[in-house]
Formats: sequence, C-alpha cells, structure tokens
Amino acid sequence: MSRKPLLLALALSAAFSSNTFADTLDNARSVNQGLSSLHKNQSEVFYQRSSLAKGKTADHKIRLEAGKYYAVYGDCDDNCTDLNTDLLLNGAVVDKDHMQDSAPIINVSPERSADYVVRASMVECSSDKCDYHINVINHGEAPQTSYNSDENVSPTEFLNRERERNLDSTGNTKNSAGEVLYKRSSMATGAHQTFHVNLKAGQPYKFYADCAPNNCGDINLKLSHGGKTLEEDTLDDRYPILHHTPEKSGRYTLRADMKQCQTNKCEFHVHALVNNHNYEENDDSDEVRAENLTPEQYLDYERKRNLEMVGQGDNQDAEIFYQRDKLATGKSADFSVNLKAKQNYRIFADCSPKSCGDINMELLHDGKVVDKDTDADVYPMLFVEPEQEGKYTVRVNMEQCKEESACEFQVQIIDLKNN
Repeated sequence: MSRKPLLLALALSAAFSSNTFADTLDNARSVNQGLSSLHKNQSEVFYQRSSLAKGKTADHKIRLEAGKYYAVYGDCDDNCTDLNTDLLLNGAVVDKDHMQDSAPIINVSPERSADYVVRASMVECSSDKCDYHINVINHGEAPQTSYNSDENVSPTEFLNRERERNLDSTGNTKNSAGEVLYKRSSMATGAHQTFHVNLKAGQPYKFYADCAPNNCGDINLKLSHGGKTLEEDTLDDRYPILHHTPEKSGRYTLRADMKQCQTNKCEFHVHALVNNHNYEENDDSDEVRAENLTPEQYLDYERKRNLEMVGQGDNQDAEIFYQRDKLATGKSADFSVNLKAKQNYRIFADCSPKSCGDINMELLHDGKVVDKDTDADVYPMLFVEPEQEGKYTVRVNMEQCKEESACEFQVQIIDLKNN
C-alpha cells in the first residue's frame, strides 16, 4: 500500500471520529437549550468546548445573576465515561456533580450576582484527550429569589432567630432553662471547634449547629463520648441536627466542623437542649412535627427521614440531587437531573403541612411524562428505574398553598444502588 492512500485513510478516519464527537456534543447542546422555556438566543449564557486528558482539570469563568435559575451542563465525547464539575465562588465550592457519568448537571439559583468558576475534571478518558463542553442554560426567573427569608439579615440576628426557633421546636419556648449548652463563635473553612456538655442518662436531647446563609455554606456536627462517635450529621447544609438519649450520665463532646465559609470566618453557634417534645421517637405523624416546627425545620427533618426511610441513614453520597424553592398556588418549577438506565431511584417532594395543602410531582424525559404522583397530599414520592440514561426533568406543581405569597418545598433524589 502506497503512503498516499494510507495518509488519506487516516485523515478520513480522524475526520469521521471528530465529526462523531462533534455530533455528540452538538446534540447535547441542542437538548440542553430545549430544556429552557426561553428562546435559545436568550437561554444559553455560556458555551465552551475543549479537551482534557484523564486526571486533568480546567476552569471556565461564567457570570451568573441573582434571581435567575440556571442549569450548568457538562457533556463529553464517546471516549469519556466520567466527567465531574464543580461550581465555585471566590474559591469555595458552591455546588458539584461528582456522579460517575459523562453528563454532570448543577442546578443553581445564585444568591448574588457574581463571577463564578465552573471546574471540569476529566476522571475517565480512554484516549489521549477527550472532548467536552460546558454549557450554561438560563431557565428564567427563579420561582422565588430565595427559599430562605433569613438571607438578608446579619449573622448575629440570624443566630438569635435560630436560637429562639430551636427553643420552640424542643418545647422550651421562652424558657432558657432547657438549654444545657449555648456557645457562639466563628471559624474559617477547614477549621473545627469542640465543646463539652454534661448530659443525664435517660434524658432526650437535641443538638444544633447553625450558621448564617449569607456567608456560610456547610457546617457539620458530631457528638461523642469517651472517644466514641455517638451521632453525626455530615449532610451538605448549614443546619446539622442531632438527637440522642444518653445511656450514661457524664461529660460529652460536641465537635463543629466548618466545611464551607465564603468569607474569612463565619459566625456560628452550637446549641444543646432538653428535648421536651421528643416527637421523632414518640410520634412520627406529619401533624405533630408540623405543629412544633417552622416550615424550614420541617424540611430539614424530612430530608433526613427520607434518607433513613430508604436505608441510607445520613449517607450524603446517596443523595444525587437536593434543592429548595418556593411556589405559589398554581405555579410549577422544573429541575434537571441526569439519571442512569436500570438504576433504582426514589424521588421525594416535601412541603410543610403547616403552610402547604397539596403538592404534585412529575418525572419527564424528552418532554414526555414518565411517572407522576398527583395524590392530594404534601409528600409525593416516585420510584423509578429509567429505561434510558440521560437528562430528566422533575416538575413540581403547587396545587394548594395556604400562605399569601408562596410555600417552601424541597426536591430530593436518592440513589438506591447501595441498598
């Protein structure tokens, strides 16, 4: 065979391969744009295609505006089986998708307008380099600019409010005698502090750590005794809660770990109280919980209970999607998520019965309803095992909200692969 035909064959092969990968990314880009209700000229706020070798990372700077709802998509070619993305603000991770797949998705409603960074990490690539793109789609105005009305208050005022809420939820309203420990401090990302508290055998207690949402993203809490961990909350949130009834009286240790602080230091408190309600152990009805909890606290509890319900305890890795928002009666909100074929998932939507009367949920793929729960209740659930891998949409419909403005709700998707 002469050299010329050989070079021509190689060139054709390379061109075919390149076009195949281009088609893969072009098709993904088209699908991403189609998931927004906005015209494609308005929906796509960022697009960049590049290539990375296995184990390499690249940063992409994007501008996101407060009050908007965005989906940050990553897609890669057929030689790539695992691409991860992180969304960062001022060097701190705001959100991430580290699922083992080639199409990560991050849904975000920024708390403030700023320049963010999308970090792409090529985890698995079978060639020298793999093509990928980062595609940011604007889904329009967020259902509400924020699910938390406490964002605009100072950290000090926020912690004062949370202290009162904690007292209320444990049956100690306006009675600080139920407080066995209250300490306020501040620390930077990666730091931890320990606090000691004396507890009585047989007495139910509830333990909180809280930090303000305007600068704190994640704080963890652990209870130990004699060097042994008794309870731990490592969920990715800023309001860890522990429940414990000691078998022995004595000195116990609470450890708070600041996992994400967006400023030099974040103010927080650690709060231990006698749990006079103890409803988690004695009465598991929604009505009893709602009577003693604010809607936000109710959702905190339901998030943890959903993980326990599917046998995951506090295993945060099993939770592949979690987001809160607010909706008024008659309004709906869509959330994009990547699901694997033949994998079992449980999808929850929760809304506090104190403020919400009925909320429905649908799962869509390529615009078609795959499954739905339209029962008249405040906790729709779906059990799904997708036939096809790809991007799915969870649609939440607020059928009845008792509030004048809007009702707070959450969407939670749990991967049951470890069950």
